[in-house]
Amino acid sequence: MPKKIPSYISQLELYNFKNHQNLEIKSDGKFVLILGENGSGKTNIIEALSLLNASKGIKNSKNSEIITNFNKQNAEWAVKVNYSNQNVDYNVLIGCKFKHINANGSKLLRVNNEELTKKTDILNLLKIVWLTPQMENLFLESPSIRRKFLDRMTYNFFSNHAEYLVKYEYFTQSRSKILTGIEWDNKWLEQIEMNIAELSLKIIDNRLECIEIINSFLKSLTISYLKPTISTHGEIEEQLKINNPVKVYEYILESLRNKRDIDSKSKRCGIGSHKSDLLLMDGEKNRVANLCSTGEQKSMIISMILGQSYAIYNKSKIAPILLLDEIFAHLDDKRKENLIFELEKTPSQIWISSTNTELEKIIKTSCTKFVLT
Repeated sequence: MPKKIPSYISQLELYNFKNHQNLEIKSDGKFVLILGENGSGKTNIIEALSLLNASKGIKNSKNSEIITNFNKQNAEWAVKVNYSNQNVDYNVLIGCKFKHINANGSKLLRVNNEELTKKTDILNLLKIVWLTPQMENLFLESPSIRRKFLDRMTYNFFSNHAEYLVKYEYFTQSRSKILTGIEWDNKWLEQIEMNIAELSLKIIDNRLECIEIINSFLKSLTISYLKPTISTHGEIEEQLKINNPVKVYEYILESLRNKRDIDSKSKRCGIGSHKSDLLLMDGEKNRVANLCSTGEQKSMIISMILGQSYAIYNKSKIAPILLLDEIFAHLDDKRKENLIFELEKTPSQIWISSTNTELEKIIKTSCTKFVLT
């Protein structure tokens, strides 16, 4: 592996992972090309890698959905990689074993044969960023999909972000259950709303800092893609522009109290970090992303992925592994060459799935090709 790649996967092994019962890929290049026809399992390999950062991966699959024809006791699946960061080698394994056919199973994550009790600790040595065809419709989707995209970016900068999100969801659901009851426990309700207000500010603070970091790198990059300005919009964000966090905390609490009757009927929480939306602006034409063409939107999303790669490495000295699923679809030859040129400049190792078996011809740096049949 060339020395200029600070973080890379040199070997991947899959066991009972969807259509791959036993698969091994050895990689010694900056680019790893997973090539094959539609339905050959290229995206399954990308999904397997996406699980390594303790997330639900690119498909949000249930543990039992990963094994094809899951119908027996003591079934198991596993993803194992040999990974190097800053000249230190690691064996990383994520897997799941099922005691009986009705169980969803519980994932375990091991580094050098030692299980991580807190799975998000993996982010201290390995980070992953991905781009899938579904993400090209980001600006046509609901705000919740864009929030998930933003939170996934934030997750790579702040390992506590996932914990905040899990706690936040628990407290908002708990509040809804109380509000739909016959009698409210006001003391317990007040405590829950304090937790919601506090976590909302922590989550939004992480998001805003993540956005500031990525924006700063996008401005400095000399790339041939549109460089968007990223921001987030919501009631709490607007309040933070004119008030300090203490006053905004009190504002959230007061809003939660005032919205109890409405929220009890709607079974929702009327204010919080779950109301935010991700906004992108094309700086050249001063247009929001949803008013741009499909090609311009894809260009801005690619820029965000490139910006993340540089920003994550600058902050953590861990170059994220980039997973690009069918990224070259609908790109002409010139745009393909431009994208390869930009990817070659990043500090990351890049895994690409494609139906184009001639893709390696436009890659000038080291490359590993694995063809599925």
